[in-house]
Amino acid sequence: MKFVTLDVKTANSDPSSICEIGIGIFENEILVATHIEYIDPETWFDPFYTEKIHGISEDWLKYWFSIDISYDDIRELLINNIVAHHSQTVYQGFLKALDKYDLEPFPVFWLDTEKVACITWQNFSEEGCSLKELATFLGIEIGYPDAVSCSVAIGKIVIEACKKSGIGVPELLSRVKIATT
Repeated sequence: MKFVTLDVKTANSDPSSICEIGIGIFENEILVATHIEYIDPETWFDPFYTEKIHGISEDWLKYWFSIDISYDDIRELLINNIVAHHSQTVYQGFLKALDKYDLEPFPVFWLDTEKVACITWQNFSEEGCSLKELATFLGIEIGYPDAVSCSVAIGKIVIEACKKSGIGVPELLSRVKIATT
């Protein structure tokens, strides 16, 4: 079964200010490819987000393109797939970034690993958890701060949740009941 993972990093607290996109492609529980896009969000940079949290310099990103230039490549990787992400912020920010450039959303089956954690592991049933907290609980290493490392960790979380539940990714998606876009 194929599924894709997505993580984004932002230039500031606005979820649509995406400056890095990391994608992982998994087939039969194996990571088969990764993809990274550095994006000029064409907005102000908060050094706390870009440099301290994500390790990305504003000067460095000005040499990259806005998301509308990368749209076709990203769309090709995500369209009609189950796309795992961690937290609604990633999902909503991605859609807001598309809207910012009048780009059409495309069919994707969103699978939020924060919600997966709530239905799979009792430790997280009452409230959400950070990606780092969940990965640590499962013994999954994250090579912070880049989006690809986080997207790979998200994929490993999905695999662990399927193993624990004894179900496949489509059934996990059904249990979490995330709507398609």
